[in-house]
Amino acid sequence: MSKKITYVFDRGYDRQIFKDHIVSQQSNFIIRLKKNTKLEYKGKEVTVSTIGTKIPFFMELTANKTGKNKSKQICFQCGALKVKYRIKQKEYELRLVTTKRKSGGKCWLLTNSPKGSITEIIKEAFETYGFRWKIEEYHRHIKSSYDIEYIQINKFDGLQSMLAILTNATGILYNTLETMYLRLLLDSKIQILDKNKVSKLRNFIYYKISVIIKPLLSNTYPRHAIHSKQPPLDLAQMKLQLDF
Repeated sequence: MSKKITYVFDRGYDRQIFKDHIVSQQSNFIIRLKKNTKLEYKGKEVTVSTIGTKIPFFMELTANKTGKNKSKQICFQCGALKVKYRIKQKEYELRLVTTKRKSGGKCWLLTNSPKGSITEIIKEAFETYGFRWKIEEYHRHIKSSYDIEYIQINKFDGLQSMLAILTNATGILYNTLETMYLRLLLDSKIQILDKNKVSKLRNFIYYKISVIIKPLLSNTYPRHAIHSKQPPLDLAQMKLQLDF
């Protein structure tokens, strides 16, 4: 694990075998914890939900939540305390960052941030974990919009290769469309907008774009592109093993 990268892990990595490996690397990480996870605080091993009751919320941060047709700001109260995590006989001093929605529950983030001040540590944990949700939105988008479940690939390596190709293709496509998506949505013969309301052209518009793009791919299947000859060696091209 590189010390120049911040690694972000969801609650699936809140298991001792994972935490021991991540913490022992002493890299910059953020792990979202479950409420019953135990850490050492003031010499006692207690749950993070118990430690969370001791954390003063002295910061307020906001995040933008993009809905179907509008975006709104959500306020979070934030705080942090020093905690310890023990691996065998060795102790690691970490920070437990807690965030709480004014009308919702709490979130516990364990971090080994190198930031100098507590406010910087809280802000980094809050913003960086938020980036992870943008990745989740991307995966949900391509899964639901392009029917990934129906891709006919027999092996896991081949599926990974296909996802890599799709990721690159959608990245190039959406970056290209960034300056022309209004015309694409308004001029398309596929009716996807409700009376051409301006509100329908804002926020996460990629689901609408995929409705237009998908028919262009509907008559294309992986087996149509299978060739008996090996492709020529060209170092400028991405080569990934596919097994249909």
